[in-house]
Amino acid sequence: KNMKKYILLLLLSIALFSCKNNLEKIDINDIEKHRAYQDSCINTTKDPVEQLKVTEKLIADYRKMKIDEKKPNANYYYYLARLYAQVNEQSIFENYFFDKTNNSIKYTTQFKNYYDSAYYFSEKCLSLDENNIRCAVILAQTFFLEIARFTQTNKNKSNFPNFSNEELTNKRFYYIFNNTNRFIQIDTSTNKESSRRFTEVSLYFLDKVSLSQGLNFVENDMNSISKLILAGNFIDYLSKFDKPIFVLKLSKQYLNEISQKYTPEISLAREDVRKKEVKNKLLTAIKQIGLKHKYSTIDSETGVKGLLDLWTDEDFTQAVSNGFSTYSGRGTWTGNEESICFHRTSGIALDGCVEVSIYNNERVVLRLNTGVIYVQDDSGELLKKGINTDFYWSNIESQDPIGNYLANGNEANKICIYDSNVTASMVKGYINTPTLVRVQKIENGFGFIKFIENSDQEVYGWVEMKNLVKGVEVK
Repeated sequence: KNMKKYILLLLLSIALFSCKNNLEKIDINDIEKHRAYQDSCINTTKDPVEQLKVTEKLIADYRKMKIDEKKPNANYYYYLARLYAQVNEQSIFENYFFDKTNNSIKYTTQFKNYYDSAYYFSEKCLSLDENNIRCAVILAQTFFLEIARFTQTNKNKSNFPNFSNEELTNKRFYYIFNNTNRFIQIDTSTNKESSRRFTEVSLYFLDKVSLSQGLNFVENDMNSISKLILAGNFIDYLSKFDKPIFVLKLSKQYLNEISQKYTPEISLAREDVRKKEVKNKLLTAIKQIGLKHKYSTIDSETGVKGLLDLWTDEDFTQAVSNGFSTYSGRGTWTGNEESICFHRTSGIALDGCVEVSIYNNERVVLRLNTGVIYVQDDSGELLKKGINTDFYWSNIESQDPIGNYLANGNEANKICIYDSNVTASMVKGYINTPTLVRVQKIENGFGFIKFIENSDQEVYGWVEMKNLVKGVEVK
């Protein structure tokens, strides 16, 4: 028995010597070789305690590497963070650090050092390369598993770095939330393993902190709106995959359950954000064009025509004709991209505030509370052609492609519902009867739609916009 143990230790020593020699030959920026090197060294033994010893030796070897301090390398800090993150391995935790009898942590100094170092080196890596998704995943998984270990043990806060520094805990918590969408976008790997792990941690914490306590849409409450938007994004992303990759609780069934529960609130939050974005775009366009213009109003049915001239930054003149008589007046005005207020000083002229909008990003449009529409007409083109100015206001709403549509499908011409916004993707269903849908976003000529079937089952997916008719009221 002792001979076997001696031979095992001898083989392990030889393997470690070989590992050390190989380390010096690997390019510091060859990430895959470093990962393979670390794994091959650690896996020279199946004993978790021995694996930790190998990890300790690897850490010492990496820290002895000659690194140009004037040119810090994010990859180097990733390699160290990855080694210290071995503390997250279930077998190492249970066989070395966890005292099952007392439900507590053994070797607390070493345990805390591993967690502190995993945080330190992953955050150091991210400070040098904010898009280093590997370091971000180590940070997120370490954060998640440290809390899991805390829950599993007697909850002695002094043994867990996160619980001894509330400021750092909150900083890491919000870092994970606020960067998930970014890492989803930059993950170019085939199976999206890194971004999935990161997103699963984010959704898990969001569920524990907010969703499980009931999170409702509250207009102008950016806290609730932002959390609902995040929840919707995380659920949509993870629902694309068959099963979770890290947080096992986030199964397909679980995602479907919270999706059904929070979809109404998420939809309200998304619609609120979308409207604000549309409004901001309009305000920006109006600001670029400015308000100081000539405006015309034409009503072809009554024959009324009018000219409004905001000829200085403070003064305006107005003239209106009904075909028989002409009335005119003047005054002062003040305003911004949302409204203009007129103050009559003489004659017959506007006196009050009007709503401001823009048509096709090129003509400012004013709407009086009486429903009369004035449209920017610096050259007098509209007056000359007699174009009814009501047209411009009635078409402002239809400029926004997001909204209600009719999917006019039938048995002869079924409308395909795709899994993604390309025709080459999987067809997940069909619309074979005229159906009212709501388009929530448009990409690549496809609209992402949601509607309720007759069976009260929610249906969602991508359809080609050419198959939809805009402007139908959805109840």
